[in-house]
Amino acid sequence: MSLKVTILVASALILVGQSGGEEAKAFRDEDLELERQLKLLNKPPVKSIQTQDGSTVDCIDINKQLAFDHPLLQNHTIQMEPSSLPKGMKPASDLPIEPVKFETIQCPHGTVPVRRTRKKDLIAAKTLSTSYGAPSNEGGYHPNIFCYQFSTVKTFRDRPTNFYGARSFIEIWKPNVIPSLYSDDKPRLTSSWTADGHQKTGCFNLLCPGFVQITRHYYMGMPFTRISTYGGSIYYVNSLVFKVRSNLLLYVVSQWKDPASGNWWFIVRNSEGVVNFGYWPGSLFNNLADHATELEFGGQVYSPPNQPSPQMGSGHFYPKNAFKTASVSNIAFVDGSNVLTEPENISMVLTPNKPNCYYANYCEFWDDVFRYNTMFGGPGGPNCIEY
Repeated sequence: MSLKVTILVASALILVGQSGGEEAKAFRDEDLELERQLKLLNKPPVKSIQTQDGSTVDCIDINKQLAFDHPLLQNHTIQMEPSSLPKGMKPASDLPIEPVKFETIQCPHGTVPVRRTRKKDLIAAKTLSTSYGAPSNEGGYHPNIFCYQFSTVKTFRDRPTNFYGARSFIEIWKPNVIPSLYSDDKPRLTSSWTADGHQKTGCFNLLCPGFVQITRHYYMGMPFTRISTYGGSIYYVNSLVFKVRSNLLLYVVSQWKDPASGNWWFIVRNSEGVVNFGYWPGSLFNNLADHATELEFGGQVYSPPNQPSPQMGSGHFYPKNAFKTASVSNIAFVDGSNVLTEPENISMVLTPNKPNCYYANYCEFWDDVFRYNTMFGGPGGPNCIEY
């Protein structure tokens, strides 16, 4: 059975040759539809909190969060923590990095913090969602098709390999933002998911049912409070996506599949320690029922059609300078024995570089700090819209 998920965002409205009265009615109807969707998205809060960046965060009953509006999750039993972690994860004190910091939210026990969705968030999400698409087999630079540009490396299918998760340290730079999604330029923790290459399913963050949140202290869309500086301090978010045991294309932070439940867990390690953020239930996916067949690491940017492309990463690309070029380091994957393994014998392929715009470079083993490392980024600019 194919998976179908409705993205709860504003419908596009095209008016051709209509009278002023008809236009006004159409806009009223659209506004009513937005209000209806906001009522579905914004569940009644147990408590509301105003954050330091001005967002309103609602503490929602964990059993009444949006995820459970999904028809495949009607009778879902919440998994409060992974049944096990991949073997080989180092304790935070052993990590040679400067971890990111988040503002800690104090939601009551039994609730989860959710950034309140506004009407302009729905309109922005519609624009981004209809533009979004995974990179094609020919490469990742398609500004006139999807308005997204990719600078990545991915595992090469030279031999069958099953992946049950991936871990990486992603540097936080200020150009790494989606202003039209948040209405500001702050780098934020942002996720997206899909079961069909963004054809009919998936969304950013929690703008549709799917992701089951567990933590009561952090939320999707929260800003990073430490940001890397060009030639100066470098800050990372260390994340793991894994299955606790699915065919998923992982744009990796850190995720793995729980071998017992089949859920794809998302874990973040910050200055406070390890955060079990939540998971995508395995029942959402068809091809991801057991494992992933491809991993991809790097950056992506968005620009509206016919607009100059923004900077990616640090805005610069120096392939031999890890303090001036954005990187995804400490790359590792979870194998079939639930062991975190470095890609020593895994081939990687680059998406095509775009001269003077964006580059990517797989460094393989860099040093004892960065380990297996991918550098990416570039200045963007008006010439990048030419394919």
